[in-house]
This record gives sequence, structure tokens and C-alpha cells, in this order.
Amino acid sequence: MLCRTALTIAAVLGLLAPAQGQGIRRPRNDQQRQLPTEPFAADGSVEAVGRGAIRMLTTSNQVWMVWIDPKAVIHVSGTAEPDFVRPGMFIRFTAEIDKRGDAQNKIDKLTLFTPSKENPVGIWPEGAAPAAGGEGAANEPGSGFGEDVVGPRSPTTAVYSVAGQITGNRRGKLSVNALRAVVNIELAEKAAVAVDLADYTVAKNGDKISVSKGKMVVGRPGVAQASELNIELAQPLALPGRKKPPRTKPTTNQRTTPSGDKDKAGKDAVEKDEAGKEAGKEMG
Repeated sequence: MLCRTALTIAAVLGLLAPAQGQGIRRPRNDQQRQLPTEPFAADGSVEAVGRGAIRMLTTSNQVWMVWIDPKAVIHVSGTAEPDFVRPGMFIRFTAEIDKRGDAQNKIDKLTLFTPSKENPVGIWPEGAAPAAGGEGAANEPGSGFGEDVVGPRSPTTAVYSVAGQITGNRRGKLSVNALRAVVNIELAEKAAVAVDLADYTVAKNGDKISVSKGKMVVGRPGVAQASELNIELAQPLALPGRKKPPRTKPTTNQRTTPSGDKDKAGKDAVEKDEAGKEAGKEMG
């Protein structure tokens, strides 16, 4: 049913064009007619995630198709299982590290994050604020960090804050590329993994969602565009196939469209969201 829902979302939202100025534009007879919009904001829960869109059930039991603006500010918070952490992901952690780049203890706490200007990649002495682009004292040439040691292994260590991309996993040992340095770590079996992502696609049915800034076409409820949203994961992120606690599903016979009509039990809410369909056709 979720696959069917995702396809329906894509079909409806495929009719939408990115907003320009104060409204949503659509071509008609080689001309552009701008539809008036009004602010949209809502809290609720995720029902399904499609390509470029989320179907949500608001706290007032209304079903909305929320298209995600490509430049939207997104924050996803929650936790993840340790085995969910894998190469290609970006992680932040603090550890005691020697000059070879080897962490001296297993990492028992880390954060999955999305790199940005506010969250740069790099490595810094503990307590030092990261500079733009991830530059920091530990990254500078001649600092001794990451340089080969001639002779016996150097006993010199220091505590660093590290933010980088996992580039390898060899027998449970991860290599983290933090710009000019590569740090080698091993996760503790029950490591606490926090989530601080800007990727709405990790959301699942039952997660909390808050659209703090968006817009909708005046008089066309059911479809909106979000430019700022927050998602709180109801369950830890886990690898596919891993058994997870059952999620609490909303009661279908209580859901209504923004116009107030109740959904009939056992039928797809997307197909029953007549207001959303009409808005999509009008914008097409």
C-alpha cells in the first residue's frame, strides 16, 4: 500500500511546478498564470514518504500532501542502531587520538550528520570551535597529526573533536576522512548513535513532523509546499530486515480531508483526498 501511495504522491505532485515569487506558476497557452498562495504550517505524523513529498496526517486529522522545496531547511532528529552506521555516512565524535590517527578507545557515542556551512567537516582540539570549511589547528600542516612516526609508536595523544565521512570498514574498524586527516576508530557494541540529518527520506510512518514554514494555493487545501520542516524519528534507524518495535498507526476512520469529509475505512487516503487531487489538476 505504501508503494501505491508513493506512486500516487509522485503523480499528484508531478503536476506541481516549483514556486516562483509569491505563487505557483503553470503554463497555459504559452503564458504563465500565477496562482495566489497563502502561508501553510502544520504539525502531525508521517504517513508515507514519496519522491519529493511527504504525506502527513495533521493533529486535526487532516491528510495533506506536502511537497518538499529543493532548497528547504530540513532537520531530522532521533537515534540509530550502531550497525546502521556504514561507509559513505558522515559522523561526529570526540576521542583520544595518537599521531597516527588511531583512536585509543572504542567510540561509545557519535552523531550522524549532514555536512553544511554550520556543520563543517574537519578535526579540532577538544573545545575548539570549528572554522569555516573545517579548518582547524589539527588540520594544519606541521601539527604532527596524521604524520608518519619513525621508529617506535609515539605515545603522544590528545583529545580531538572529529567530523568526517566514513570511507572504509575493515573488520569492524572504520576509517573516517576528516579533510587533511584520516582517523581510525572502532565502535562500541552498544554505542549511542544520535541523528542530526537534513534528509527527509529516512522518515517512516509514525514519525512526528512539523512544517513550520510553507505555502498552499488559496482555496485548494490538501496540497502544500514546505520550505522549513522538522522530523522526529519514532524509532531508531536500522538496517532493512531488522526487527523493530511495531509503530502506532493512526485510526483510519478518524481521518478527514481539509474540507472535513471522513475517509472510508479500508481505502487509500490519497485517492480519497479529493481536495488535494483538484489542487494538483488545477496547478497542472
